[in-house]
Amino acid sequence: MAVTINEGTTFLISDDLGDVPEEGAFGLFSEDTRFLCLYRLLPPVPLGTQSVDYFAAEHFLTNPELSRAPTSTIGLVRSQMVGRGMREEITLTNYGDCEACFTLELRFAADFASIFDVKAQSMSGVAAARHASLEPAVCDGGRTQRFSMKRG
Repeated sequence: MAVTINEGTTFLISDDLGDVPEEGAFGLFSEDTRFLCLYRLLPPVPLGTQSVDYFAAEHFLTNPELSRAPTSTIGLVRSQMVGRGMREEITLTNYGDCEACFTLELRFAADFASIFDVKAQSMSGVAAARHASLEPAVCDGGRTQRFSMKRG
């Protein structure tokens, strides 16, 4: 199921997890350019999705079985908003009886493709060449995040 939120000329098309899969016409678009062609939070399990407003959506998720967090003990709420860019807030709640320890991974990439190229690719099923990707570097125990552009 695709979820679309928009504000002006900025819109996000995600799946029911709040992710932007690499295949299909998903992504974060502004002024007819796709800025995110991949945006994925690992490891979520979907519970439900709700449109909050035309420019915002909430995705309700939980965890799979993890070594230090039993199945369905962590609640994740992804609140996504667009307008002058994109903003996401991730709220984690531990519903278990003990401390949980796990890693959340956020993968993302940018291709700066024209919306017309994305539509043509989606209709033909042929993947377009990726022009660039953003690679995060986490420093200071996760308190600082830096991103660098990798062209390819």
